[in-house]
Amino acid sequence: MTKYFLGLPVPGAAGILASFVLSYELFGDTETAAKTIPALMHKMPVIYRFIPVTMMILSFLMISPVRYGNFKQLKLGSPQSLRLVTLMAAGVLLIFIYPQNMIFVLFSLYVLSGLIVLAVRFYFAQRAKRMGRRMRRRSTDVQDDKDNPLTIIGR
Repeated sequence: MTKYFLGLPVPGAAGILASFVLSYELFGDTETAAKTIPALMHKMPVIYRFIPVTMMILSFLMISPVRYGNFKQLKLGSPQSLRLVTLMAAGVLLIFIYPQNMIFVLFSLYVLSGLIVLAVRFYFAQRAKRMGRRMRRRSTDVQDDKDNPLTIIGR
């Protein structure tokens, strides 16, 4: 069993689109009973303009090799479980306080998490390549010095 999904899971993409609908319901209603995050609701008209682009990006991410976290293997008995339980409790509490907005935020964070992990993996792979090149250059420099008779005399 793998620890990740290859490509964005369909429920993740559907969650983003469904949260657009939930947030849109609140956008035009000035007298709503649900609490909203004012800063996010202020930005929603801009976000709605990019729904077609967002749908294309989500479609690409669903068929891409980007890795997304798999929550099937969460171990609550590990030392990091207290931190995980605390984060989950905070997430659930925020969903109860700001239901429509937090669902959008949480699904957006999940979509971005795969891209962030991809960027970090790419950075470290490039860094390892650079370090490997430096190490190869240094090792050839040392060999060249051993073969050079002038360096032996200079010692």
